[in-house]
Amino acid sequence: MNQGNIPLVGIENCGNCQFAGNIDNQGTMPCRRMPPTRLLVPTPAGKDPRTGVPLFPIDAGWPQVNSDSWCGEWKRKIHLAKIDEVGLAAEVANKMPAT
Repeated sequence: MNQGNIPLVGIENCGNCQFAGNIDNQGTMPCRRMPPTRLLVPTPAGKDPRTGVPLFPIDAGWPQVNSDSWCGEWKRKIHLAKIDEVGLAAEVANKMPAT
């Protein structure tokens, strides 16, 4: 893993994949390639009172990945430039036919 989970430019990894979400404060990001799935939370939520077996809560969400992880579904992240909404509105207005 690279230091600070900085996406490696030019390498096909999760840090520059279009399916990856934003990096959180733990240095991981959700992979949104597929719909959310049921996830087993790795922290016990107590024990079954009858058997004493640890209980693990089940949640739904996307799997968390590191920026330098990879898989066979990688697609280059497309960076879209922010459009100035006022400028866009003016441009559209100028192209509209006069009535």
